[in-house]
Amino acid sequence: MKSKVKSSVKSKASFTVDPEVLYEIDKLRGLATRSAFANQVLKLGIKTYRTLQKEGKAPTLPVTLETDEETTTQRTE
Repeated sequence: MKSKVKSSVKSKASFTVDPEVLYEIDKLRGLATRSAFANQVLKLGIKTYRTLQKEGKAPTLPVTLETDEETTTQRTE
């Protein structure tokens, strides 16, 4: 996948995944690191999703928005 971002430096991101997703990553990644495997799978998924969008077949994905305050409140309750 060609990127419009011209940088050889990787960016660090932190996000949560369902336990089932992490399990599948670990089951499939072989000797690759979780990060390297997840990065490649995300690239493939983004490419596939863009193709589906162009064909009008992309599913509507759920979106959850929360503020830091809401996240903190949910974790302490």
